[in-house]
Amino acid sequence: MKKKILFCAFSLVSIYTNAQWQQTNSPNSGGINCFANTSTYLFAGTDSLGTFLSTDNGDSWAVAASGLSNKTVKSMTSSGNNTFAGTLGSGTFLSSDKGASWKSVNTGLTNSNINALMTNSSTIFAGTNAGVFTSTDQGSTWTAINKGLTTTYIASLATDGTNLYAGTYGGGMFLSTDNGGSWNAINSGLGSDSINTILINGSNVFAGTNSSGVYMSSDNGSNWQSTSSGLTNTHVWSMVASGSHIFAGTGGGGKHNGTGGGTGGGKGRGGIFLSNNNGLTWTPENNGLPKTDVRSLYISGLYLIAGTADSNVWKQPLSALISGTPEANTARTELHIYPNPASENLIIQFNTKSKTDIVIHNTLGKIVFRETWLPDGSDQHIIDASNWKKGVYFLNIDNDVQKLIKD
Repeated sequence: MKKKILFCAFSLVSIYTNAQWQQTNSPNSGGINCFANTSTYLFAGTDSLGTFLSTDNGDSWAVAASGLSNKTVKSMTSSGNNTFAGTLGSGTFLSSDKGASWKSVNTGLTNSNINALMTNSSTIFAGTNAGVFTSTDQGSTWTAINKGLTTTYIASLATDGTNLYAGTYGGGMFLSTDNGGSWNAINSGLGSDSINTILINGSNVFAGTNSSGVYMSSDNGSNWQSTSSGLTNTHVWSMVASGSHIFAGTGGGGKHNGTGGGTGGGKGRGGIFLSNNNGLTWTPENNGLPKTDVRSLYISGLYLIAGTADSNVWKQPLSALISGTPEANTARTELHIYPNPASENLIIQFNTKSKTDIVIHNTLGKIVFRETWLPDGSDQHIIDASNWKKGVYFLNIDNDVQKLIKD
């Protein structure tokens, strides 16, 4: 998702201020709570109609909820070819066929409200009203990992591969450095005890709170500082990053029901905000967005996808929001890599008319990824880089060598 340009070289100014958000043929389901992707498919979890599937990067959506006995989906994550959906009241469901069918996978879960789902390598974590649960067998069985949690109402989860973070309602933030074996509270300087969303971007951790805006820590949560200047609504539902640029989706004014049942107190016009300086200042990016209660954000390919409380999905090219991002409609014959640096998924965009060998190796020459791609009508290929060690890698496609960085 990049075009021979490193994000660290991006300008720190947003451009194309006349760019407009475009509404997709939205699920029309009463609230878009979450997104997840697997291969070239994008899922949306909704308030009342279960899960929806898009095969064209969010332009169109189709119901993909067969087997979901509960259609209120609060969280989603993917692991390989498996996709998990967390519901409000019926636990977790698994689909291995891109949403064509779902089955309940709740053995060991003692609470059926799944507020957050996260994948770390092949391990799945679930945040519930009764703490954190983990599964190492793709959801077949779950085990509680709550040692040290003084509050078990889990609202959000995140990991950088080594550290696990759990945001709660009522107890602030917790950190585990042993894969969930034990937890410690990390709330010094954190001005809210309710954490809706967590974003890890490089060495910085961001906490989106229920009513106090955004907080940032550069020391794994030991200390936090408020980074909310410019936010006109301090109920932060979601956050995503594109390189050094951070997007926040907020409430639209008044009170809101948080994921899993918290009450948000942020008031004022909200929507989508962009920060180019680690959250120190934020600017609104709402041109063409009529409803500004933005519950979920996701970066899919070269687009920012937004889900709102009124059941609509909106999208806009990142190139219209961030200077230096490759155009979404750039000629497909060129090679694009995005994001770079990458933390989880790495997207390679190019159009091939013949069999193409893809090789990625580290600085010692060890191959970490090798695959032969055949023309399939798609110009985007997603590689799971979540298990790679942090550092520099090199991508070789038809003797075109590109430098990659794993955060």
